[in-house]
Formats: sequence, C-alpha cells, structure tokens
Amino acid sequence: MLKFFISMILLVSMLFSYYKQDPLVIALSGAYNTESKGYQAVGINPANLSFDKFISFNLFNMNFNIKNNFLTSNRIRNINGANLEDPNDNNYFPKENILGYLKGENVHMESMGNFLVPMLNFSLNNFAINSQVKFISNSEFSPDIFDMVLNGNEINKEYNLDIKNNNILVWEFSYTQSIAFDSFGMGFTIKYLKGLVYYSLEPIQNSYIQTNLVDINSQGRYLLRQNTYGQGFACDLGLTTKRNKAGWKFGVSLINVFGNIKWNKKTKSDKLFAGLYSSLPYDQNQSYLIDLSINNLTLDALNNLNTNEIYSVEGQKVYEYANQPIDIESFFDNNIDDIEYYCSSEDCETYFVPSDFESDLAYMEYDVV
Repeated sequence: MLKFFISMILLVSMLFSYYKQDPLVIALSGAYNTESKGYQAVGINPANLSFDKFISFNLFNMNFNIKNNFLTSNRIRNINGANLEDPNDNNYFPKENILGYLKGENVHMESMGNFLVPMLNFSLNNFAINSQVKFISNSEFSPDIFDMVLNGNEINKEYNLDIKNNNILVWEFSYTQSIAFDSFGMGFTIKYLKGLVYYSLEPIQNSYIQTNLVDINSQGRYLLRQNTYGQGFACDLGLTTKRNKAGWKFGVSLINVFGNIKWNKKTKSDKLFAGLYSSLPYDQNQSYLIDLSINNLTLDALNNLNTNEIYSVEGQKVYEYANQPIDIESFFDNNIDDIEYYCSSEDCETYFVPSDFESDLAYMEYDVV
C-alpha cells in the first residue's frame, strides 16, 4: 500500500510538473508576489500569511529546472533539419547565425532542483515551517568550443577552452511569522542554511588549443575544489496590503537578505551528515588538479593514435598554500630546493602541492588556504 501511495505521488508530480513553488507561478510568469498562499508564500512574500486563516501542508514534492542562454525552442526549430553547408539549399541556415545567438558571450547553463522534506513544509494561519534540500548548478563554456564544432579548427587561430562549473547542495530550514494590521500585513522568514557540499571547477591558467601547418598544441589546467561543513543564515522580509473590494492588492518583498554560507568549519550539526562526508572523494581542504595537454601532435602521430590517446590527461589530489613550498630537509640544511608544486595563476598568488608531498613541507613557513 505504501509503495502504491508513493508511486502515485511521483506520477502526479511528473504529470503536473512545475518549478519552484506551484503551477500558478509559471502561469503568471513569476509575477507571484501577491498570489502566493500558505507555506508556498515562504521564499516569495512571507507577509501573505498575514491574512491566511487556514492550514496548508506538503506531502511530497520535488522539481527540477534547466535553462541556458544559447538554445531556445524556436532556435532549435530553426536548426533542426537545416543545411549548414550549402547556401543554395532551401533549408540553408548560416553557421554564423548559430554563434550569433551568443552575441560574443560565454555559453551559460543553469539548473536548480528542490526536494521538499515530507511533512516538514506547512503553515498554520500566520506562521509556517519549511524544510527543503536545494541543488544548484551553474556551468560556463567558451564560445570557441562551439566554433570548433561548427567550423573546425582554423590554422594559426588560438581557441579558448575555458570551462567553469559550480555545484552546491544545501539543506534549508526556515521559520516564518507574519503580523496582520487593519489594511496591511508584515512578515519575515529566518532561514538556517546547512551547506552540505560545494564543488567548483575553474581554469588556473590559459587553456587553449592551436593548430598550425606542422602540428597541434593544447594545454589546460583546471582545479576542482571540494568544500564541506558549510553553515549560514538568511532572512526574507515582506509587506503586503489587504485585498480591497475592487480586487486590488499590492506587495513587496526582499528575499535572502544577508544570505551567506561559510564553508569548511565543522559544527555540531555536521554529525548528522557524517555518512555523507565520509563518502566524498577528497579530504577537508583537499582539491583535485586536472592537467590536459597536447604537445607537438603531428599528422603522422595523429594517424597512429586512438582518439582517447590524443590528450595527455593527468590528475592528482593537492593542497593549496599561501607561500612557495620548500622541502623540509632542504629548509633545515639551508639549501633551498623547491619540491613539486603548481602555481594558481601566472603571478603565483597561491601554490598547489600534491598530497604525496604534503608531509615533506616545512610547516612553519606555510598556511593552508
């Protein structure tokens, strides 16, 4: 019986899918400030609870949203089935128009998912309790990558291969209270933000690929950071008027005021998520350095390589330090001999040391970033 009940809830959620709050927010294109009611007013305008005289609660709900600045349904229809090569074809569509969608900007892709904890999202008259797990992802790609896909790699042209990505998983617990006056209402929400895990991928040097008449060269160094043990707070503030006889109502709200999450600092609440933290691939303050390169790849060598052998890919766990690393034995011998490390930028603002060498450092000289 329980399996059937859960299956029905999942089926209804997929058939009547929506993003963030409820179907009404989509129907109104986000103009939802004065229409949100019950526990769904939390995160929109907490003052709307001022005039609610009922109970609302959530049994089960999850939703997922994806958006980008590159392709829309109309643009996909333009490209679908089009001839990108022959200008005389009736279905010809110029390649430059596809890249023109970006107007010189990077490609952005964003996704967000919400999972409302069952039975912990409810409102009773003028107060509400909400609890949900949020997943947010943001990716950014250089348009040169799509230029190569469409037009191939032009001789002596350097293509930017920068890629950035951020992924965050947060558990949010909030308390909302509102106060009703004769003609208007005020409300506030206090949110506790438990940052579970945050991954960020970013290039730490110029990443490119270039083809000349003789060979192909490419380099790219990326750092994958893992952050855990996050904690922070935020608040929402709202003001709304009581709907008059003509049906008019006005409202305004400020969402996530002073919102902030500090990472990599353990708290008592982290004991609840010990299983999650132990399953993560990297230790605290540890990152993963990815090094991609193609060195003097000639046509003859290319013909004798498999596709997966073209790029040389190396990855290793590293720690980041504020000062230039020095081997501890060489340090005491006054014979300065740098151990293996990588600069975080061309100016070497910080340094990345492989985990295997971390025990050899002269600790009195370095602070972990």
